[in-house]
Amino acid sequence: MSSYLMQHYDPGIPVGEETNKELEKEEQERLHHLWSVASVSAVIPRRLGGDASREELASDKKISKRVGWAAVQSYRAWGGTRKTANRDAEVEKEGAQVRWEKWWPEHEAWLIQRRQYYATRGLKRDPLWAKSAIVKINNEIDWLNYAMRGPLAVNLANVDAVVVENDGKLPDEGA
Repeated sequence: MSSYLMQHYDPGIPVGEETNKELEKEEQERLHHLWSVASVSAVIPRRLGGDASREELASDKKISKRVGWAAVQSYRAWGGTRKTANRDAEVEKEGAQVRWEKWWPEHEAWLIQRRQYYATRGLKRDPLWAKSAIVKINNEIDWLNYAMRGPLAVNLANVDAVVVENDGKLPDEGA
């Protein structure tokens, strides 16, 4: 058994019958959608509303661009070949409404579950493909963690978690 896959293995996860190509296609579609949403959110002026400060608007735009960059890199790693993002009505709506600081914790948890699924599936079927998939997921997590740096990444909804992670200190208290 591969120790790399065992790090993320979960015996309670049922493994489906999908092919590697089907999983790659799912990842490409997911990442192309994320790229599209991030592209839209980066160009909408005053997307956060009239009460947002200049610093908040600048941070949101920077995060949007970084998320878009991470999505493009991940999309290409999974074999995606499209050259442009979508701009349909659904993407426009999502791009206008996304709040990255709320989106990221849910998406990160989903990526971790996906990584566990790939490891579990890999130990039962195709370990080489699974190792490659896990590297791609890990890269996406790392790139998105970097993308989420900035003032908007710490909002009041997450203060308790931030305080715990920083030994009881808020980020501006020299944690």
